[in-house]
Amino acid sequence: MTPSGHGTTYAKFCRSMANCGCFEKFPIVAVAVSGGSDSMALTLLANEWAKSFGGRVIALTVDHGLRKDSKLEIKLVEKWMDALKIKHCKLKWDRGGKTSAIQQEARVARYNLMEKWCSKYSVLHLLLGHTKGDQAETFMMRRAKGSLVNGLAGMSVIVDRIHCQFLRPLLSFSRSELRVFLKSQLQPWIDDPSNHDLQFERVRWRQIITQKIVSEKRILDECYNFGEKRLQLKRETSKAIALLVSLKPQGFCNLDKLGFNSLRVDLKFQVLAKILITIGGLCYAPSTIKIENMIIAMGLGFKKSKTLGRCLIYDSNDRYFFFREQRNLPDPLKVNSGQSVFWDGRFLLKFSYIGDSGILRPLARKDSLIIIKQIKSSKIDRMSLSYLPTLPALYTSEGLYSIPELGFSNALWDSGNAESKIDFLAAIFRPKNSLSGPGFKLINGKNELNNNDIEVPVKHF
Repeated sequence: MTPSGHGTTYAKFCRSMANCGCFEKFPIVAVAVSGGSDSMALTLLANEWAKSFGGRVIALTVDHGLRKDSKLEIKLVEKWMDALKIKHCKLKWDRGGKTSAIQQEARVARYNLMEKWCSKYSVLHLLLGHTKGDQAETFMMRRAKGSLVNGLAGMSVIVDRIHCQFLRPLLSFSRSELRVFLKSQLQPWIDDPSNHDLQFERVRWRQIITQKIVSEKRILDECYNFGEKRLQLKRETSKAIALLVSLKPQGFCNLDKLGFNSLRVDLKFQVLAKILITIGGLCYAPSTIKIENMIIAMGLGFKKSKTLGRCLIYDSNDRYFFFREQRNLPDPLKVNSGQSVFWDGRFLLKFSYIGDSGILRPLARKDSLIIIKQIKSSKIDRMSLSYLPTLPALYTSEGLYSIPELGFSNALWDSGNAESKIDFLAAIFRPKNSLSGPGFKLINGKNELNNNDIEVPVKHF
């Protein structure tokens, strides 16, 4: 298979990859492959692209075990990858008895498993096969749920995860043009029967769009316009956060009251949503109505603390304080020497390679006063007692041993055999979503989004 054998499709893909950013000199990229037409086309195109730079692709397939034919389909994908001389890795999801919202759970698990694999093997980029049809369906689903600018902007070309980047180079491609390409390459694909199951909302919207009850072009144009608005709003929000928010490494922050209340309403919403996501260690912000009600309460002022999005909020003189709420914290967890843990969606923890196992748990409230006294804190107030019990602490059979966010470890005090005990090697406040918010990138332009026949040059870099 050569670039000349598939002309404009390959050229368009090269331009799309260039829009995804820069890659290493000899790029190694992972590709999420289910065996469907979108992922198979992505694999063939990415394989050709990577080889042109002296790199290679690695195919990742997740077995969710949700359908009886899944194992046979994975074997078929493995056969196709062997024929293409592409390394294929199978990842298994253990759903642990989950029965509700299973499609959503499977999607999250799929991304987590592939990201974990990329982290283990130092692969920086994972390609996903979402097309412009998927984008249109996503837009309609989000609009039906009342999403605002960020949601209506659709899926980003680039998604920054903790260990790698997810890239969507097919967002300007239609499923039909990808299938034409696959036929030209004599490459078969698998049709997932769930793609025709009307019990799923996405499938219902797909039928409405396919039957031209609503115009896909019009949907995508509207989505792109919201994307441009999102980028502008993100710039303004980032500036407001930089000026008004002070974030602490212990996982809490404060917000300038006067400055916040002087912002226009949409910026207040964005700033507050990002604070709640960051401090609460959330994947998504609370509902629109809940955030709007909190903004109203903040404008009026409140004497008692309020809670929202796993956060405890204080109105204190000239600032608002945001702490992680002290409920629904992780259960005690046995940790071993050399282990890494992402704790409570907020802290990335690594443990030393010395000593026995320990117990990782939130700092017990009764130990908070002892620690404050030992580190010679100048005062004990409701603020410190609000965040201390939300910190990750290491306990041994002898009791509390280490709290890195406070610079406290029994190794620094009076433990005679401290060097033989497990301790924190690193502890970093690194929430699922940073205060700056997730990055967002549009495809090249509205023209390319709506034109399947565009001629573009192959760009090597």
